[in-house]
Amino acid sequence: MDRTSVLSVAASESFWGRVALAWTDRGLVGLGWEEELGAVAEEAARRVGAVRVERLAEAEARRALARRWPGLVAALAEGEAFAGPYDLPGAPPFFARAWEACRRIPKGEARSYAWLAREAGSPRAFRAAGLAMRANPVPLLTPCHRVLPTAGGVGRYGMGGPETKARLLALEGFRGVQAG
Repeated sequence: MDRTSVLSVAASESFWGRVALAWTDRGLVGLGWEEELGAVAEEAARRVGAVRVERLAEAEARRALARRWPGLVAALAEGEAFAGPYDLPGAPPFFARAWEACRRIPKGEARSYAWLAREAGSPRAFRAAGLAMRANPVPLLTPCHRVLPTAGGVGRYGMGGPETKARLLALEGFRGVQAG
């Protein structure tokens, strides 16, 4: 079952604040706030079956990531979604489609869970779209904070609650729900 032997982890500065990143040679596996680095690493290692976790210094990690995926370093700096690659084995197909659709939401905008369900190919699956956002292992880069309830408000957010979600949206210049 062992898919990979090494999982790399590091803390990094980003547009949104200090984050923890986890990746394999196949792609990004996990992301959280810097203070959650241990939990991000543990969950990512479990997900990909890593036998060794390698903690890199920030400068070393940024050089390695810039060589491998220059778009990732730019996305972190600019607060943009990252197209990938991701290493997310076992992700349900609907979740993978919802995460891909979520990455198309521009910074400064938001969409509804109903929009996300439609974009993921199952127009009536708005609750499943919410579950996909809740299970998102790489928030910010797959910007689930940009998905809002149709009824209004910001809804829940696993990286710090509704206050954090509202702060992230404001930081990105969000001014109101876009049609969708």
